[in-house]
Amino acid sequence: MPSGTALRDAEMLGGRCGRCEFRQVCGGSRSRAYGVTGDPSAKEP
Repeated sequence: MPSGTALRDAEMLGGRCGRCEFRQVCGGSRSRAYGVTGDPSAKEP
């Protein structure tokens, strides 16, 4: 699992979230992505 700092890095996001123009301001939790996919950098389910 990435470090806490990496989890807050919007450049590390994958899928649709990684391409989103609002990824820098979203501030969304990565816990749901991690819980569903096992990858906290995966797209938001």
